[in-house]
Amino acid sequence: MPYETFYGDGAPIEDEVIACLYEVYEREKVAFPWQANDVMMIDNMLVAHGRNPYEGERQVFVGMTERVRCEDVAAPSDYRAPGTE
Repeated sequence: MPYETFYGDGAPIEDEVIACLYEVYEREKVAFPWQANDVMMIDNMLVAHGRNPYEGERQVFVGMTERVRCEDVAAPSDYRAPGTE
């Protein structure tokens, strides 16, 4: 699938820069096994995201809102990274 990504001045991004970006994305990737009824919420402004190939049905729901600060909805002590409960 083609990517329509360019430098800010409209110039194409060199193949070696794209390769470096792919390498960094792969190194920083977080993946986990999905289970029935799992839900994921993503802040598009904070993370790059994608998905691996899958089989079966999926449902996608999108909700948009104004920017909200985490501190306005939960105390820092309530934050939990996956797998640290």
